[in-house]
Amino acid sequence: MRKVLQLFNGRPAKDPGPPGARPDHTVHNERILSSCGWETETLPTHPFPWNPFARMHNAYVGLDPLRTLRVLLGRRDADCVCGHLESVVGVLLLRRLFGFRPKVIVWEVPWSPGWAYRDTLSRLALPRADMNVVFDSSQLALVRGVAGDRAPVAVVPFCIDVDFFRPTAPAAGRDGYVYSVGRDNGRDFDIVVEAMAGTPFELVLRTSTPVDVPADCASRVVQVAETVPWARYRSLYEGAAIVVVAARETANASGVTSLLEAMAMGLPVVVTGTRALSDYLPPEDAGVVLPVGDAEAIRRAVTSLMSDPERRMRMGRRAREVVIDRFSPSAHFQALARMLDAAVDGTPTGSS
Repeated sequence: MRKVLQLFNGRPAKDPGPPGARPDHTVHNERILSSCGWETETLPTHPFPWNPFARMHNAYVGLDPLRTLRVLLGRRDADCVCGHLESVVGVLLLRRLFGFRPKVIVWEVPWSPGWAYRDTLSRLALPRADMNVVFDSSQLALVRGVAGDRAPVAVVPFCIDVDFFRPTAPAAGRDGYVYSVGRDNGRDFDIVVEAMAGTPFELVLRTSTPVDVPADCASRVVQVAETVPWARYRSLYEGAAIVVVAARETANASGVTSLLEAMAMGLPVVVTGTRALSDYLPPEDAGVVLPVGDAEAIRRAVTSLMSDPERRMRMGRRAREVVIDRFSPSAHFQALARMLDAAVDGTPTGSS
């Protein structure tokens, strides 16, 4: 049995609530990894003042110098160490000095163009890592642009809790609304509003991003800007007939979480086919993929689907199948185990 030390960026919630009360994409991870030959240990960050970065932005919390020393001095029996960029950069810079032999993996390489702090950490860490993990293949070239052509890179697909996000029976006599949800900067809610202007459909937006809603369609647009409990968050999907995921071209896969949540809920999706989302786009029998920035195409796709309940049901069932097969926790942690084996053995991953 091999051992992976996971550096958790932060500290576990004191009261996560009963199982199933909130989504957990790590569900069954220890069992799945164990079945693949991997024992796991999680090491969170220290609280303030032991960690001087503990009260700062989450991008700094993982720097935790005390945890770095604990890893270098006291976790030498691990086969590999896996953590976010800021969590492993200190280990990577000091491992030769300490004679630290376990492999070190940068998990989910972040992209924040123009942020000097992240750019500096990336230049320091990525070339030194034994494996760099990204969530979509469009980022392979980005890693190589920072770390060089020989940098080992692996794609491990993102996942969603398919037990929390699951289909429910629609309310009797209700067709449902058009729904769009998200909060990352790459989302384009204005184009969703533009697409729905002039249609009879109710549009619900779950985002704190300011959205310009024209007066002539304001009565049909509801924006939920406040933070809502997880049960309410899921119920907003339950009331939807279609989910629209409109994004701009970005380095990160903007919209991937809401795309997979919707598909896991058994809902048909209308999604813009950005390069970063290419690994997650549904097949044509599970959703409609459209060009970026085309409001008229979104309007036509939504209108067609809203007029055909049977097609929506077929697409929703197929969307759920796709997520379970490719983006469930089981699929994710099996891919993670293969990546860990490749990193420790120094063998190609198929994505590197």
